[in-house]
Amino acid sequence: MPRRVLHITRDFPPNINGGLSVAVGGLVESQARAGIECVVVSFDDYRHSGGSVRREPERSTTASGIPVIHVRGKSAIKRAQELAVNFIADVVHVHHELLWDFATDVARFNRSPTVFTVHVLQSEQNRLRDVKTTQSSEAQQRALAECTILHAPSQAVADHLLDSTLRLGERLNVVRLGCDDWPGAVEASEQERFDGPPMLLYVGRFADICGFAQLLEALPALLAAQPTLQVTIAGGMPDNPRAEKRWKKRWEKLAGANARRLRWVGWLRSDELSRLYGKATMLVVPSWFETFGQVVLEGMLHGTPLITTGAGAIAELVDDECALLIDANDASAITTAANELLADPAAAEQRRANALQRVQNGYHWDDRIDAFRALYQAAIDS
Repeated sequence: MPRRVLHITRDFPPNINGGLSVAVGGLVESQARAGIECVVVSFDDYRHSGGSVRREPERSTTASGIPVIHVRGKSAIKRAQELAVNFIADVVHVHHELLWDFATDVARFNRSPTVFTVHVLQSEQNRLRDVKTTQSSEAQQRALAECTILHAPSQAVADHLLDSTLRLGERLNVVRLGCDDWPGAVEASEQERFDGPPMLLYVGRFADICGFAQLLEALPALLAAQPTLQVTIAGGMPDNPRAEKRWKKRWEKLAGANARRLRWVGWLRSDELSRLYGKATMLVVPSWFETFGQVVLEGMLHGTPLITTGAGAIAELVDDECALLIDANDASAITTAANELLADPAAAEQRRANALQRVQNGYHWDDRIDAFRALYQAAIDS
């Protein structure tokens, strides 16, 4: 039975840089609650091709006592590997393909099996972007081929991997992720959403693959049709502030006089984000593809009416009884769906009630522990 797990990841909470950070944070905390001893090596604000002159990794502990080794540059890697090796993990769980070489060095020294989670499906992302190959996709191919156990967070990811040329066999396992039981979620789920000026919420990275361009393109027409609507954007690109600034300038050109009706709030703490979910009249998730759909799950948990594409794994979380489903890469579909939601509050209330009931049946992180124990045991037994 696995008792000690080393997690190797990027941007571990409270340092948040997208759904990967949130998912790994929830997984590690739930494992610690279940009695699994965890150590995290987190490459925070890290550039794979660069790095600072800092030679010594920083060490901290979470509020629940989980040790975290922070790497913020190449010069700190050697010492971080020494600290990781000293933990003598039963399993090394790798959450980012660009950290695969670091992880395999640690695993090889301790003869530990490896589990690799596909948080981002690089081959599908490249296809959607019409890109042949990237450093990340090449690293992911190595991780997929070499890991002891391959973890797909959804059947959508597993189906894509099974269609590849890789010989996965029994190494491929589907174990869905979860969401935290947010302290403010129950209160948020009971909030009235149609008693006052409406608010559209987007949560996540500013990226083409997330449908962010389509959202910005949809908003001018929507704001014109809905004169009291306000828009809140939570998230950004903390690893690329110049690109984030370009997105904001793009919005100013698109919106003109309505630009100020959009509020940029950046990455928020969970309690702050929980309050936003509770106030939002709608959460828009216009992704081209999702390996799991962390934000969708958070919206469901808070009872926030959903407009989403249902792309990839999202279709495993919701259907048209839980959300207004739209086509991906279609700005006009976002505008139409938002107007429809605002015109029929009773239908929106019914969908969010259905979504809330669904998420409460088996999607909390503590409900996923046994599945991850089995995943790790499969790696040990291989």
